[in-house]
Amino acid sequence: MTIEAHDQAVMDAFASVLMCEDMLRRHKAELEEAVNRLRPVINRAEADLDKAWEAVSELMRESGEYEILLPGAASDYKITYSQGTEVVTGDPQAAPDEWVKTERTLKKKELLAHLKQLRENGEALPNWANLERTPAKLGYRLMKKSA
Repeated sequence: MTIEAHDQAVMDAFASVLMCEDMLRRHKAELEEAVNRLRPVINRAEADLDKAWEAVSELMRESGEYEILLPGAASDYKITYSQGTEVVTGDPQAAPDEWVKTERTLKKKELLAHLKQLRENGEALPNWANLERTPAKLGYRLMKKSA
């Protein structure tokens, strides 16, 4: 392959990158628009469902029923109240340490600076931390056209 042919092939391949990025941007914008358009519809549908269940619950309360069986086309429907789940609420600040989770996470920004300083000084890194390089990713930057 000649240098000119190679250069043209790289330009064509990169044009495909730009086209794909543009298409991805447009699809994401369309998705965001659809989500924003449908969010009120979903909220109304959820509110309607809550009202419908409340109507069933009210009718069951009026008749004193805890459980009812309704006929359906393919199967019958057994409507009953769930028992509900037990949940714990409390003040984590007031609870003893044995009942509180402590999430230990590394202070990565500060630790990175410290480990780099150790490496520059020729000192050993601690056995509980490593400096690793993420895989390289091909990208581009916009540059001013050269004259």
